[in-house]
Amino acid sequence: MESFNLEYYRAFYTVAQTGNVTKAAELLCLSQPAVTRSIHRLEESLGCKLFTRVSRGVRLTVEGTALFSHVDSAFKSLSNGERELKRLAAFEAGTLIIGATETPLYHFLLPKLGQFREMHPNVTLQVQGSSTHETIQMLRAEQADVVLAVSPLTDVEDLSVTNLASFRDVFVAGPRFKSLAGRHLSYDEIFRFPIVAVESGTSARGNLDAWFAEQGMTFLPNYSVRTSSTVIPFVEQGLAIGILPSLFAQSLLAQEGFFTLDTEPIPARQILLVHRGEGRASLLCQEFIRLLQS
Repeated sequence: MESFNLEYYRAFYTVAQTGNVTKAAELLCLSQPAVTRSIHRLEESLGCKLFTRVSRGVRLTVEGTALFSHVDSAFKSLSNGERELKRLAAFEAGTLIIGATETPLYHFLLPKLGQFREMHPNVTLQVQGSSTHETIQMLRAEQADVVLAVSPLTDVEDLSVTNLASFRDVFVAGPRFKSLAGRHLSYDEIFRFPIVAVESGTSARGNLDAWFAEQGMTFLPNYSVRTSSTVIPFVEQGLAIGILPSLFAQSLLAQEGFFTLDTEPIPARQILLVHRGEGRASLLCQEFIRLLQS
């Protein structure tokens, strides 16, 4: 059999539907001889007659009828595929899966999700909140389209990484520690008091451990909790001074008697957009990336 030729099948399909070569040629914007030639070549390649002549045109042979059922399904499937692709290209359908760690999720991603929903209400959005390691693994396994994480990131040379925003970790205290307000404090002075921070094994804690190690100190908080949001109730209850992202500290600082400690700033960290690169991103994913970067 000759190599598959879609134009032969298009001619066959249209002639079979109209029962007339002349009408088929008009629909296909081809000459009648060109359509007849395509039918003959298809018959030659298949080794059987597909049409027989009748008084006002042609009709399918038994073999032609058998072939038509398959060709009809194929062209309908192609038509459905075209419609679906047009809907995807117009952002009238599709699913976008976003992986995010805690800080970007609550303080960067949520407002952007609201904007994207207003722009493209028919798109399905899925958000998976997890650790940095797990979200990057999801991205590599193509279980997420984009990831929002926090610096520092390691072993991501195969991925596209873009800085979206910056923030700092700060020390926050409540009324119990009011004697510390308005004073510039060294880390040694602060660490004489109980401290609450995120637990070991998180990127946030790794950043703190590395920073204090540079200052010649071993960081051993009295309370280690799983997430930055869990630091807040410890500070609210006066149990400890909290170290948490400035973005999370805002809710505490809005309350009377809560303040940030004046000390040497902890180096800024970045909220990072991570994806597999534009060449591997869907049109929908590219649209979302543009919104995140705007």
